[in-house]
Amino acid sequence: MADLVDAMPASQADLVGMALDLALSPAGRVYLEIARGVTAAPASPAASRVRKAFERGGAHGLLQLGAVELGGALSPALAFGREFAHLFMVRLTALATLAEAWASVELPAPRAELEQLAAAAPPMTGAEYLNGAVLDAWWVDLHRAVREEIAAGGGEVDTWLRGKHPGWNLVGRVCFHLA
Repeated sequence: MADLVDAMPASQADLVGMALDLALSPAGRVYLEIARGVTAAPASPAASRVRKAFERGGAHGLLQLGAVELGGALSPALAFGREFAHLFMVRLTALATLAEAWASVELPAPRAELEQLAAAAPPMTGAEYLNGAVLDAWWVDLHRAVREEIAAGGGEVDTWLRGKHPGWNLVGRVCFHLA
């Protein structure tokens, strides 16, 4: 019924009649799975972007969900992944030293929030393996993926944030609107 992202179709047309969903391995690794025949709707550009991000790894897929795909309907499991990664992005962009010290800045995982998030997780493949420690590992992986992407972009944090979503560049900034 479900396949790992490695076995996913290569083209957008091949995604017709498939639903993407978040899943968890027994080791706590997050991955994207497809369930054939669940929907007859054509795949959206967002589904293609999410699939492509997960091909790079679970953390990159989560980052895509929480930093780029901020709107739109998702399955409950994908929405859970988006909520988790969005929490990470909000905390990351609130760091005052992010632009200057992105390569060394530490972002501790909010353990109490992660425990609550794990307890509220929707049904998904591998949900029995999900707990605060797994989400803590995802947090570390997200941080690693962010550093990797910023480095690949030449270390320009503002450019990287704008590339994810224009709104991220404004998080944590005070703006005055004069009439």
